[in-house]
Amino acid sequence: MRVYGLIMAGGSGERFWPVSLPGRPKQLLDLTGTGKTMLDQAIERLAPVAKDGIFCSTSLALKQPIVDSGILGEDKILAEPCKRNTLGALVWSIGALAHKHGDLNFLAAVTTADHLIRPDSAFQETVSE
Repeated sequence: MRVYGLIMAGGSGERFWPVSLPGRPKQLLDLTGTGKTMLDQAIERLAPVAKDGIFCSTSLALKQPIVDSGILGEDKILAEPCKRNTLGALVWSIGALAHKHGDLNFLAAVTTADHLIRPDSAFQETVSE
């Protein structure tokens, strides 16, 4: 069975204003002082368990800044056509993955791009189980 990573990264980061701006959302900021964006860290955490690819679910407004960052290829960015909060984004994204790959026979490890999770190994072990 295929296993994908799905990173939810659609929030506008309003609580981080003025650091987080429309063209520079919180997902693309180094908020932990590691030299890596929050999205970079989420991708690195998921990579060992998402053997069939990592996708980013975001809004249309944030798609271009994420594409411009070069973190993920444009084909790995799922931009929901209209914002419907977390549940709506999740349902739409799973549907988009199913459509992209032709069936629903897959697992998706869903996480967010705005959490500090340590140690990565404990997270990966839990997700693998």
